Amino acid sequence: MLTEEHIQRLEATPQNPKYHAEGNAWIHTQMVLAEYQKYAANHDLTENEKTVFYWACLLHDIGKPDATVWRNEKWTSRGHESAGVPIARKILHQQKSVSLEQRHQILDLVRWHHVPLKWMDESKSLLDFQRLATRTDLRMIGKIAIFDLEGRICENKEGVRNCYTRFNEEIIPNIEKLTGDFHTINSRYQAASRSHQNALWNAYNMQNPVLWGKLLSRPSPSDEKATFHCIISVGAPRCGKTTWLKENYPYALHLSTAGWDLDGKLLDDLYDRQRVLTTFNHHIASYYSQHRTIVLDGNNLCPETRHTMVSLVRHLQAKVTMVFFDTSWEDILVRNAQSEQPLSVEILQEKYNYLRNPHPWEAHEIRVV
Repeated sequence: MLTEEHIQRLEATPQNPKYHAEGNAWIHTQMVLAEYQKYAANHDLTENEKTVFYWACLLHDIGKPDATVWRNEKWTSRGHESAGVPIARKILHQQKSVSLEQRHQILDLVRWHHVPLKWMDESKSLLDFQRLATRTDLRMIGKIAIFDLEGRICENKEGVRNCYTRFNEEIIPNIEKLTGDFHTINSRYQAASRSHQNALWNAYNMQNPVLWGKLLSRPSPSDEKATFHCIISVGAPRCGKTTWLKENYPYALHLSTAGWDLDGKLLDDLYDRQRVLTTFNHHIASYYSQHRTIVLDGNNLCPETRHTMVSLVRHLQAKVTMVFFDTSWEDILVRNAQSEQPLSVEILQEKYNYLRNPHPWEAHEIRVV
């Protein structure tokens, strides 16, 4: 459940009456939960769906207290979806009844619950929705969007409902007809050979859904033996990555991505980014002829840089395993206090907030620790 502090912060968070005339963010959250409970009473939901929807409804606007500001004579909470992910992650880690898979599903719903309104309003292309369908379950997003809508008092409610109806009854069926639902898409990816997975990832990065749709429906070609095994860590500082990697891959070559200046956020300068990645590619190409297993350990690799790294390693015909360290905030604080060089809580928090789950296609295998 939410702590008293979380509830008080939501109660103190005003909302734009044009979209939320019901009042503060906590009133809205309670109304959304009530809509979910009405739905659950009239539909047969699995126990997994009940858990995921309950927590997603409770946490969907948990980022609003941090994101809400007075701008242009009105209250706005732009970016509250992303802001809510690290807060929800902390809360969910404390709920022992919520499984790892459920936690990831809930965080996806927190992150993407406004897609049916924002993207439909912005007239996003089917391509954008198709790309999202490889990452998360659009059907669950469509349902929580309805709970979110019905749990508010707003102007033009019928117009918003029309957006959601089009999302659920047009966009999702069209995508599923072309490439399948989220579970089908990713089951086919997991069953594909390494070279076939590489082709799918390349098609995704090229933003070519027609190509990946064709690839998903084709049988996989046989694979040659991988040139080497590359393990890439993803996790916040002080989450136990380095210790775990050394214990589980004791005979591998361990390299820090900080050695190539790859740690941190996006390298904004295109020239510097290309230079660093070219150097990285050159070194990896040299190392793998001598080492069957290479571990790349680093902090906060931004998704864009990480995607490029993975593509470079895949091009060398390596098997790529991504290890995602889903460590609780409490454990991070304990490890930081025990470190010889502890980081400030502010820096830890900043880097923890930046953590995002990998895309399901980002590696040949994704392990969660």
